[in-house]
Amino acid sequence: MSTMNYRDAVGKALQDSMREEPRLIIIGQNIASHALKQLADTYGTERVRDSSISESAMVGMAVGAAMKGMKVVVMIAYADIASVCHMAIVQSAAKLHYLTNGRLKCPVIIRLPIARFRGHGPEGNEVGASWFYNVPDLNIAMPGSASEAYWIFREALQRPTPTLFFEDRSIHMRSGEVGETNSVVQRKRFDGMEDGRARYDRVESRRRELNKSWKRS
Repeated sequence: MSTMNYRDAVGKALQDSMREEPRLIIIGQNIASHALKQLADTYGTERVRDSSISESAMVGMAVGAAMKGMKVVVMIAYADIASVCHMAIVQSAAKLHYLTNGRLKCPVIIRLPIARFRGHGPEGNEVGASWFYNVPDLNIAMPGSASEAYWIFREALQRPTPTLFFEDRSIHMRSGEVGETNSVVQRKRFDGMEDGRARYDRVESRRRELNKSWKRS
């Protein structure tokens, strides 16, 4: 068991996945020469690929690669930019497995950092997860600890359907223990991801509670 912060747990999950999954590639903007330069130096720019500034193109590339048997991690700058590639996520990525009667898989993780409390104003602070709650075959994860971040990331790459991986940067430096075995996902099963209706009801209930507290204050 190791102790690390949330951000490092996600980084370790990505590094371990790249080492163990030879058909895994990463797509993002300016990642090979900046954010993921170390991975690019280790695995080459064929696997750590810079993309043009087009989130829809990035998701489209990921779906095409998945159709050829690849696994893909897409790096989006901020969670609310998912609105730009909504069509590609909902109509292409999420429906691929169903439309092909299970013949094709879409093991794609779309990383969506939430940059709240960081002075980004109206852009970059929104979560945006609720935009996708009712989309069938679209997994939504928002880990709350280092252990959850590591193991949910690793498990998501084994799924035949895509995962939106929301990362709250306000807890990036929060440390916790990450076990050597995957007990988090087995226990929580993505905290209700198997049942979109249950997840929606839970979030709506929390929203109503917050609204009441705001009115009282």
